[in-house]
Amino acid sequence: RNYVRAEKILKENIEKLHLMAQALIKYETISLDQIQDIMEGRPARDPENWTDNSVAKGKKNDDAGVTIAPEHPHKPIDQSTAHDET
Repeated sequence: RNYVRAEKILKENIEKLHLMAQALIKYETISLDQIQDIMEGRPARDPENWTDNSVAKGKKNDDAGVTIAPEHPHKPIDQSTAHDET
């Protein structure tokens, strides 16, 4: 019964779930203001004094050791099939 209820809540709020996941991947932690943005259906705002130096398009994120796919910022590139374009 609780599983069905949880599944229903997640399905009804799938966009918010994805916004939350993207914010957590990007920032690692999020504030109340960012959660409120997400719950209102907006992407989370950048935290104060935030600089996005580590997750540029296609740039290796040294903390996580993965490369971020530019067209899917929440999805790492499969390194076994990725080719370096020069």
